[in-house]
Amino acid sequence: MVNKSPAGKRRGMVAVLTLLLILAAAMSVSACGGESPSDVVGKVIEAYNQQDFNAIYDASSQTLQQAAGTREAAIEMLQVSFPPGAEIVDYEITGENIDGDRATVTWTGTVKGVDLPEQKVDTEVQLVKENGEWKIDQQSSPDQSS
Repeated sequence: MVNKSPAGKRRGMVAVLTLLLILAAAMSVSACGGESPSDVVGKVIEAYNQQDFNAIYDASSQTLQQAAGTREAAIEMLQVSFPPGAEIVDYEITGENIDGDRATVTWTGTVKGVDLPEQKVDTEVQLVKENGEWKIDQQSSPDQSS
């Protein structure tokens, strides 16, 4: 039997509001943990595919940003190295190792381009935690094949 009295409706609304507040609190606590190094690498790969070089710059460590000089110089360098039409496909994060404020993520995938031959890559990405967030610190592709 459903209680349709004003007091019953009020208790029901209080219960729903309480549940919503508990869910919101749980979500904010899980968000405080931030993204994993693998999450950051996946987002950077997607940013490359979308030609979102500002997002890639923002995901880079202070060391990499300083090495590039200015934001504009870094973005120009990224545009040249990953021209329109280039795309990373069939990528898979294959490993993640966290050691304190440093992490290594490995991934494999295929880089395609309009004027470039298709290239399979195995890539290792070094990350560093800055202000509680993982940032790309270095990337190398030890094995590339076509």
